[in-house]
Amino acid sequence: MTLGDLFVLAAALEVPPFALLAPLVTSSRVEVLPGQMLSEWDAVDWLAGDLTVGIETADNQITDAYELRFRFRVAMLQYVDAFHRAETAEGSAREIAIEGLSAQERYIDQLRKALNRLGVQHVPSASGGVAILRESRV
Repeated sequence: MTLGDLFVLAAALEVPPFALLAPLVTSSRVEVLPGQMLSEWDAVDWLAGDLTVGIETADNQITDAYELRFRFRVAMLQYVDAFHRAETAEGSAREIAIEGLSAQERYIDQLRKALNRLGVQHVPSASGGVAILRESRV
C-alpha cells in the first residue's frame, strides 16, 4: 500500500490517516515488532519519531536506523564545528583540536558502518579533515 492509498482509504472511511496506522481503540498494548509490545501511546510516540524502538542485540548495539541517522547528523555537525575550531587554532591547541577531530572521524565512521549494516546506503564519510589540517600546518 502506498501513502496515497492510505490517504484515499482514510478519506473513504472518514477517519484520519493516522487512525489506520495506530488504531487507539483496540487494546492497551500494541505489537510494534515481532514479540515487542508497547502501550498504545508509546506506539504513537514511536510513529511520530519521539520514541526509539529497535531490535535488541546481545551486545546492546543500536539497531534502530532512525536513531542512528539522528546520531550521525549530530556527529557531522559536531565534526564541522570541530574542524573550524582546529582550523583557526594555533600551536598545541591546534594539535589537541586535530586529535579531537580524528576521534570524531572514527566515531562517524562507526555510525556510517552501522547504518550500512542496517541497509542505509550512500552515507557520507567524514574522513579527510585531519589530513587537510595536518598538510596545512602553519
